[in-house]
Amino acid sequence: YMCGGKIGNAEEEVKYKEIIKNLKEHPSTIEVWAIANIDLISAQIDLLIIKEDALIIVDFKNIPDKKGEVLKIIGNENSEYWEGKYPDGRRVTFEKNFLKQLFVEYRAIANALTDKITKFKEIKENFKTVHMLDVICFNEGAQYDYEQIINRGILRAFKVATPSELPEIVKDYSSSNQYALTKEEINAIIHLFGAENLNYEDEIEDTWNYLPRSPEEQSLYNEEIKKMENTKEVRNTPKYVINYINARKRLQKICHKIKDINLKAECEHQLALTEKDVCNSLEKLMKIRNKYPSYEGTEKHNFIEDLIAYASYSECGEDYPEINQIYEQIISKWPIEKRYKLWKDKIIEEGFVWWPNSFYTLFGKDLASYYPDDPTLNFFEFVYYWDKKDFTKAASVFKKIVLNPSLIDRFNIKSFEDWSRDDLFVPGSITRDYQMDAFLSFFDEKSFFDIIDSVKE
Repeated sequence: YMCGGKIGNAEEEVKYKEIIKNLKEHPSTIEVWAIANIDLISAQIDLLIIKEDALIIVDFKNIPDKKGEVLKIIGNENSEYWEGKYPDGRRVTFEKNFLKQLFVEYRAIANALTDKITKFKEIKENFKTVHMLDVICFNEGAQYDYEQIINRGILRAFKVATPSELPEIVKDYSSSNQYALTKEEINAIIHLFGAENLNYEDEIEDTWNYLPRSPEEQSLYNEEIKKMENTKEVRNTPKYVINYINARKRLQKICHKIKDINLKAECEHQLALTEKDVCNSLEKLMKIRNKYPSYEGTEKHNFIEDLIAYASYSECGEDYPEINQIYEQIISKWPIEKRYKLWKDKIIEEGFVWWPNSFYTLFGKDLASYYPDDPTLNFFEFVYYWDKKDFTKAASVFKKIVLNPSLIDRFNIKSFEDWSRDDLFVPGSITRDYQMDAFLSFFDEKSFFDIIDSVKE
């Protein structure tokens, strides 16, 4: 986490990233939270590390300032200034007592916690000091001899470290059972200091839980938002919609800050799924495809599958001939089972294709020979020829469907004996579910009855 929009100066940012990397790579399974650049009235804290049983204040020192140098640090609680001594005898004065500086930072953090966080208020009310560890973090090559400390009691709450040594210190230190923080209390501390989450990777992964799973679901979410805006009534808005709104706001805030290309593409992918219009979502997804051509999404959220789902919803995809290229270059090379799953899960179930020419040409023809009894493929083949006004082929497909025993139940086709010339043009008179008769009604009457008679025979 970070306060104030940045992590101190350039040297402090380098050290922060090094420390976070070392903490993440440490074999310990302890969960920690890190807040950088806390700016209080009496002190500025470079880093506060939080564990469930401990708080650790870390003060960065860009000493020694050259890589590979060795420098002995000289100073204790009573020194006016701390110094550094190089192996060749050269000395440098730092014009500060680093330990006294840490004491000031400790008091600033302790006062903030005991003023606002109940658990620490109780410690203060019992006339006890809050147990925290103060750490001065020098660069690699710095050396410190603890024998310089006069009051040995200080060593219970004071350490000198380098970035490589800090994770082990964090692992070993505890507040000696003075407090055990819950996740809610840790979040309260983070909120107290106004810290912003920098762990974009985890945050982006978590955000998927609050986004719509399909274009149709997105449309429903947006309808709820319109209702809320019109009535100005938030209380009755479903919790999942509130989470969706908050996720969109957060994505809008962080996407431009992410530097990792793949994570930035994933953030923009998520943001595209929060547009107020589904066709706008497709437009954003197409831009992402052009901007990040190698981006594939995640294991659970395939970018190409999402793009196809939005292209197949309503009439959004008709304006994008690039869909054909995506199919030829990528999808056509997928195993047939994966293509069929895309057809079933994204094109048919999540968005209904009302422009069958393109989608049956791309997907259906390839799949039909592998899945001859799939009702959706048969139906779209029928609509495809109907849309091209090739009524002879459409009639042939219709016959194939109504005479295929495995499709009769799936289409909920009425018994031939129930087919009546009087109501054949009424939707649902032949097939209760897919209502193919509604399409047949566009045939000329003679052709229509020829089809019906030939089927009944």
